[in-house]
Order: sequence, then structure tokens, then C-alpha cells
Amino acid sequence: MDQTLIRLPDFNHFAHRKTRTSLGGAKFSNSINGVSSTKISLLAELGELRGGSAPPEGVMLCGPSPTLLSPTNHDVKYGTIGQPFSVECESDGVPPPEITWLQNEKIVSAGPVLRIDKLESVHEGTYTCLAVNVEGRATSQIDLKFSRTPTFDFVPTNKTVIEGSNLFWRCHADAKPSGIQYSWTFHDRPIKTTETGLRVLIKDGDLSLRDVRKHDRGWYTCSASSPSGEQSHASAFLDVFYAPEPIPLQRQVLTIGYGQSGALTCSVDGNPAPSLYTWSKNGHFVATSTEDTLSIRGEKESDGGIFGCQAENSIGRSPVIETHVIIAEPPAFISRPPPELRAFEGASLNVTCEGFGDPLPIVYWVHSERRISSATLSFSTVSHGDHGVYECVVSNAVATITSTMRLLVERTRPQAATIDRVECVGEEAMSIHWTPGFNGSYAQSFVVYYVSEEDSTEKSLLTTFTTATVADLTPFSKYRIHIESRNQKGSTNSSAVEKYVCSTLPTPSNVRLVDDTELMWDPVEHARSYRVESRSDKMSTYREIGEVLDPSFRVRSDLHHGLSLRVRSLRTPYEPSSPSRSIEFGTYDANLPSMWWAVFGGFLFFVTFLTLYLFSKYGRYVGGRKKRNKHYNDYVRPSPFQPQTETFYEPSLNMTDSGKARHWQETTEGSIVQTQSEDLMEYGYGEESASAVDDMLRDKYMYGAEEVPVQLMNDLRIERLRREFKQSQL
Repeated sequence: MDQTLIRLPDFNHFAHRKTRTSLGGAKFSNSINGVSSTKISLLAELGELRGGSAPPEGVMLCGPSPTLLSPTNHDVKYGTIGQPFSVECESDGVPPPEITWLQNEKIVSAGPVLRIDKLESVHEGTYTCLAVNVEGRATSQIDLKFSRTPTFDFVPTNKTVIEGSNLFWRCHADAKPSGIQYSWTFHDRPIKTTETGLRVLIKDGDLSLRDVRKHDRGWYTCSASSPSGEQSHASAFLDVFYAPEPIPLQRQVLTIGYGQSGALTCSVDGNPAPSLYTWSKNGHFVATSTEDTLSIRGEKESDGGIFGCQAENSIGRSPVIETHVIIAEPPAFISRPPPELRAFEGASLNVTCEGFGDPLPIVYWVHSERRISSATLSFSTVSHGDHGVYECVVSNAVATITSTMRLLVERTRPQAATIDRVECVGEEAMSIHWTPGFNGSYAQSFVVYYVSEEDSTEKSLLTTFTTATVADLTPFSKYRIHIESRNQKGSTNSSAVEKYVCSTLPTPSNVRLVDDTELMWDPVEHARSYRVESRSDKMSTYREIGEVLDPSFRVRSDLHHGLSLRVRSLRTPYEPSSPSRSIEFGTYDANLPSMWWAVFGGFLFFVTFLTLYLFSKYGRYVGGRKKRNKHYNDYVRPSPFQPQTETFYEPSLNMTDSGKARHWQETTEGSIVQTQSEDLMEYGYGEESASAVDDMLRDKYMYGAEEVPVQLMNDLRIERLRREFKQSQL
């Protein structure tokens, strides 16, 4: 039977090869789940496909074999030992193929992504991506290799060149994978972004620099980067030598006063530093020196002139640097102000200050760091604010001289006092010291004003002294203090100062460990926070482990037992309080709360009560046993056939209650009860009972028995005689 294969390359739906489908018209239908499409591939087992003809039976759907999109076959992937690695295998196919990764024919990943969390040497090798569906299979291999940090085989070395010459540096490295990229930096900046980069050529890691200049001096770094992103760096220093050059803005004129000395400095820049200086005056040689300074004494005008210096190093010489030296007259006062001057408020005042010199000096006044550009100090009306210190200044190119005058304004209110210091007196008082201002020619007094930042009520204290003590201050408060100076003309306030009361924070008390997990203490008044400190042993110092706002601290689980813990109370800006008593972390606190004492006392009471109860109930058995032991000792004596030793056996039989014990003692030695009991003790029936219950059972079934079989007692006697005979033979 003939078969016809019809294949349409593009399709949207598929079915298994065994699926039976029907075909009708121009549209093909898949009878499974009603899937239909106009784009499918068909495999007709019988008949021909003709337009309009009836479809043959037995049509099956099929798709293309899987196709791998990435990675490409025999692709090389690089990884770094100790680092993660992943690669994804992308495929196409209908139905979507299942993807697995293989190494050495073993499955290493059941999914499209091959992921290795930490690469090791055993991971290097070939991996195969396998894509499989019902239509076929496809494979692609990758080679996983380990990348290697670039290793330099040629590194740049430090070089010294002369300015104007050229420079070449070789830089080359080897790495896996190959394809290294090179870059250069100058002073940690890409060299192409610097002025030096305009004269740089970089090729295959090698650097060429033409026309080296002195500002090219510095550190250069060659960086080699592998395709996997790993980098290596090599640095070298370039030192540029150049002849000495004059430093710009050097002083060209030097003025020296008559009778004074001056120093002339040859300011040059050179590398290496100049080793020789040549000095000249008015074109004539003066001296050579290894120092860059020449001393000049200005005794007469001819000591001045045009001085030149020339510096020299191993590269060359600098040009001659000239300086004009002038011998001049320093300034002096023609008239100077008096040291102190008094003036009435409202009066006019003129004060003159004059000076001379060569060159002619300038004269001006300075008051309160303000310049008054006049040789005459003039006041049309003297006021309270004109009081103070004035300085006359006379200056020329040779020197500057000054003279000071103090102006006192009289018949006015006093000048402001100056607070020198504020000292604490205990924890609730302060002592204030100040320097009074000029009193304006009248007697003055002082009022000390102080107010707390927590209480807006201002308090005052009147005094005629220059010191005062204010008391009853609020603890842990900051006070603002100023002094008011008074006389009959008015008052003047000083500048204010601020001072905290010198209070001391209380030490935290009742420090305790709760459940061995939380450190607690009683709240401290005025404390804003608390600092917890610890130390591991008595030889170490305490260190801070936490600061909290509330009086409790959760002990971290990572703290080992045996730590000593203590607490300080804190409040800015005060010093921390003294430390609390230490608590050993991991041990119980000896200062237990009253509740724990109550529990402990209740437990002791319960144990005592239980002991008394048991003694009152079972104590009579103990007493009876002691009496029987005493009576038994009267009968147990060493046998004349036994060896005499210091070992005595005292069976502790709990015979019976007190009544039966008396009956036992009253029985004659020949009675059968005595003999039977003695034989019983000989064979271990009289071992000490383990409890009161055992005593009662023995009383009932052994010592309280009225009759004991005679044959049994005879056997016991015979056995005892045998044992005594054996003992005598030893």
C-alpha cells in the first residue's frame, strides 16, 4: 500500500505519531481535545491529498527535531576556582525538549541551567547539553576551563629622566583566557584624561611619552584585564630632573633699616635640589655658598644695592635672580598718645599721633579691631561707648611701631563687668567671679542674675564685691548667668555665660539577673540612659557592651558565662555615675528578691514538717531495733572452737514492737523462741531492713510467729555446728 508524506514547515499544534486524526476541506483538525490549525505538518499513511477530495484515514501530526540555540558547540567557558559558575542551555522544538547536562556520560544537572556554587579543580572539563523530545535529540558541548589572573612577564620599573627627553615603558602579561586589555593611569587617573596624556602613545600595553616635563613626575600604573574580568596592576615612579628655575612672585625689593640686619633668600625650584649658590652685588661676585640665604647688615646706605643669586645642580644653572636692597630709616614717633586719658561724657576730644621715617610712614588708629584712617583721633561728643583702648600705628617699608592709649569716660553709667569664671560649690551652689568695668567715677554695685533652663523664673543677688555664691540650685540644670553693674547714672549688663550644676548621678542599685537572660536594676532619678559594661576576668578592664534607656538589658546569647556585668547611669553632659556592684553572668545572684526568699523559706518549712512527720510515725521501729540489737549482743559470743579476731558481727534485726521486745528479753535462755531467733540471725535472716514496711513484715511473719517447725530448727543447729567445726580446723 502506497504512503504519501505531506510536510508543512510551520505549525502551531502537534500530536503524537500514533494519534488518529481526520482531514476535511482546507482545514486540518486533530481529533484529540479538539485542537485545530491551518498550519500543521501531516503524515498520511494512505492515499493522496487532493483539493476537495475526501481525507484519508490514519493521518498523524509530527514536528521538527530539537534545536540548540546556545551555547554553541565546543564553546569555551572560563571560571575562577572558589567562585560560582552557571551557564544556560537554550533550545527550540515541539514539543519543548527536556534538557539535561552531562559530564563523562553522567547527569550533573536535570535542567537547562548548569550551576556550580563553588568551582573546584575537579569541575574542569567538557560538559554536554542534551535536548530530547519525541522527535529526536540534539547536543552541544562546552569546555569549562579555569581563568588565571594575568601574570606580568614585563613590568614597568622606576625611571629617572631629564626634562625634554622621551620615555618608554614595556608592560606585558599572560593570562587565561587570552585577549588581555591594557590601560594606564597617572596619579590614579586615566592617563588620557590628564595633560600628560596628550603626549602619550599606548600600544599593546607599552607606553611611550615624548618631551617629558617636570610636572610629568609621579606614579604610573599599568593594569592588565583578562576577558574573565580579573585584573593585575604594576606601578612605577617617574622622576624628572631639571635645572633650577626661579619661583614666581619672589620679592624683588628688600628694605633694611639703619642698624638692622636682613636676610636675602634665593628662591628657586630644581630637581635635584641645588647644591651651590653664587651671590653677586651690582654685577660683582660676592660669595658662593651651599645655603640659599645671604645675610646683609644695614649700617650705611651703600650697604644696599642690586644683589643677584644663581643656583646650580647636576642638571644646570638657573638664571640670575636679582633683588633691590634698600637701606632706609625705620619709623619713629614724633608725638605719641598718653597711656591713659579721661574725658567727661558729652565733651569733645582730639588726640594726635605723629611719626617720621624713610620712606615716610603712614599713621592710623585701631579701636576694637576697627581701623581709623587718621593721624588725629577726634570726638565731637564723647559717649559711654567711646570708652576703651586705642592703638596708634606708625608703619613704613622698614618696620611698624605702635603706642596704646586707654580712654576712660567719666560721669556716666559703669562699663560692663567681665565674668572670669564660675565654679561649683558642692552639688547645689556656684561661686561666680568677675572683673568690674570702669565705674564712671561713681561708686558701683553689682546684681547677679541667674535663671535655670528648666525654670523661667529669674533670681538675683545684690553685692558690692566682685564675687558671689548662689545656692539652692536645681540639680542637673543649666543656668544662664550675667552681671549687672550699677551706679547713680544707670546700669550696664555683662555678657551672659552658661554653667551646669555640678550634680552627681546616683549609682544604679538592686542590680540583678532575671532568668539568666535579662539584667535589671532600679530606676535612677535624673538618669537619661544607662551603660552596661562587662569584663571576662578580674585581670581585664571593663568595656561597654550596650547603652539603654530603660533599667533593663537583654543579655545576648553569644555572651559566655562567667562575665562580670555592671551598670552606670548616664546624663549628658555629666560624668557617668560610679559603677554598680558587679553581677556574674551565669550564676545566681546572692541578693535575691523577697519573693524568692519567701519561696525558699516555704520549701525549708515543708522539708522540716515532712521530716518530723516521718520520724513520729516510724521512729518506734528504730527504737525497737536498737533494743533488740543490745539483747542479741548478750547471746552472740565467740565460740571456743573459733579463732579469736577483732571482727564482730552485729546483725541489726528489727525484732518487733516494744511489747514483743520486752517478751524477748524476759524469755529464758533455754526457751525455744530464743534459740530459734538466734539460729535465724546466724543465717542472715536478721539483716537490717530497708524500710518501715520491711520491719512490719518481719514482725508479722518471722519474729511474731508463734510456732517454728522443730525439724527446721534442728537442721539449722547442725549446719551451724558444721560451720564452727570448719572454722576450728582452719
